[in-house]
Amino acid sequence: MLADRHDDQLTVRLAYNLFTQKPKEEKEDFLKWTKSVTYGQGSDYFRHNGAGEMLVFSAADFEDFREPRPDLDPGMEGELEDVVRILAENRWPWRMHATYDETISRALDVFEKVNRDIPLEGLNWFFDHAETISDRSIDRIAALGGGGAASHGISGRILRGTVRCAGCGGDAAGGEDAGTRNPHLCRNGCHAGGQLQSVGRPVVAGVGQDCRRVAPDARTQPAGP
Repeated sequence: MLADRHDDQLTVRLAYNLFTQKPKEEKEDFLKWTKSVTYGQGSDYFRHNGAGEMLVFSAADFEDFREPRPDLDPGMEGELEDVVRILAENRWPWRMHATYDETISRALDVFEKVNRDIPLEGLNWFFDHAETISDRSIDRIAALGGGGAASHGISGRILRGTVRCAGCGGDAAGGEDAGTRNPHLCRNGCHAGGQLQSVGRPVVAGVGQDCRRVAPDARTQPAGP
């Protein structure tokens, strides 16, 4: 492994996730990787952290709210289930890119199905982004022991000035109806200041992902394509 050869040269701690590379061959990727790498394998400076943020290409949406929301492939659930079962059986945590609640709710249908056969309790899985997540989806995530990670640069990716937060009236992070549908993420720090809130259950929440690729500083960089 890289860590075995260069551990003494690393000056920051790195945790890496394995990101599938080939559409329609995701299952094969994760079958191969779970046979060669175990969760947590590595050193204190370079350690395997699970799968993601791409699990299957058919389940991937994007974070550009200037474009119409993508409609995911009807066969997404079957492909995602194949991969999630492999990860759950091998006790690999995962992170999954999901911008829209429409994506999240369909993924949760899969996670709940797998959970009935292979309990997900104890796996630190979560959704990345989750800009338009609903209260219902947050409760479903909490029931499965999952979480969510919000970006520091959401304001750099939205169409500015057209959406208002239901809580404070400021610009909201999300699609055209996000001001009423998703007040969880607000550029003014309203509510949880970027963390996920749930009416009925506590939810593990984090911040940051994608480094600066899709989360630019709105003061110095334009929103990405």
